Amino acid sequence: MPKYFEGEKPLPFPRVAITADRFSDDWLRRELARKKGKISLCVRFAGFPDDSLGYVFNIEQAGEAFRVSDITGKQLLSVPNLSELVKMVLHVSGTSYHADWQAEFQRMRNQITSKTGPI
Repeated sequence: MPKYFEGEKPLPFPRVAITADRFSDDWLRRELARKKGKISLCVRFAGFPDDSLGYVFNIEQAGEAFRVSDITGKQLLSVPNLSELVKMVLHVSGTSYHADWQAEFQRMRNQITSKTGPI
């Protein structure tokens, strides 16, 4: 099992890895069904070592929606459906640009910095 960054903390859900070029709605739907709706999705670029974590998304299905959390289990965001989840993962991993997700992450960042002051 790969380390989570430099520590020895395990991922919260079963690790499911894929390269960005193979990632799709159908693939994610199958993996979520296979792992009962809870996965630590690791998206890496082709050519990276198989045990590379890449971009990690801790995902828990809640009906048609999905909760995305950090390594501590703190929910970061809720995504309304599988199609939007795929777009979010592709945007965050730098595989494709999605203006709606860019705007949402900008809004989240502004909300955080308005609470903490300038960084």
